[in-house]
Amino acid sequence: EAEWWHEPVAGALAGLAQEATTYPFDTIRVRLDMGAVFGSQGLRGAEACHEACRAGPVASLWRACRETWRAEGWRGFYGGYGVNLAVTGPTTALYFSSYKLCQRSLSTLEGTSEETRNAAAGLGAEMCSAVVGTPGDVVAQRLQVSPVGTTTSQVLTGVLREGGPRQLWVGYWGYLGVWGPFSMTYFMVYEMLKSAWCRRCAGHSTGQNAFSAVELGSGMVAGAAGALVTQPLDCIKTRLQVGRRA
Repeated sequence: EAEWWHEPVAGALAGLAQEATTYPFDTIRVRLDMGAVFGSQGLRGAEACHEACRAGPVASLWRACRETWRAEGWRGFYGGYGVNLAVTGPTTALYFSSYKLCQRSLSTLEGTSEETRNAAAGLGAEMCSAVVGTPGDVVAQRLQVSPVGTTTSQVLTGVLREGGPRQLWVGYWGYLGVWGPFSMTYFMVYEMLKSAWCRRCAGHSTGQNAFSAVELGSGMVAGAAGALVTQPLDCIKTRLQVGRRA
């Protein structure tokens, strides 16, 4: 039986590892969602970005990465990274703990399928973690579309000037509208694939490495499915949180 603190600690470490490996791509995603790309002439608006996007998703991604590197170097990919790291640990710890708690609580519910219970647990986890995650997301995303050298205090002061402390949670429902369906899709697909692959491997001599590969594969497929469902909503949420920069 796992100790009570295993789930939040494991969740926090997983979140930090994920941010360390994917944050540069997230910065580019935010800039493309906002219709803004940094180039040799500084931050360019929607017209320039739409011109890049017409070339296709792969070409637009490559172009955004190239122009960000030319204009700002490696630091351009890590705007808001410190804020994101500070918030990621508590947010993911709360997220995975809430998911497991909801999953255990719903396991006794009769008349519902396991897939439905996992989806509901994912939504419950997102509703809890979004309370902590939304303010950090607002500040981090504004830093991601700001020039290198913009400080967290400058962005935070601007946010508070726009609407007071409430402005930090302006994207809560948008955040939940994106990550709620994502979590529902993710955990439903993840648990379903993991169970199916474990049943298929039953009776074979498989060690911990094989089980880890099953979890990794399930997570990758589930993440891709969740992203496919929620990307349009994520674009709207990003513009709502970044505000007048849109």
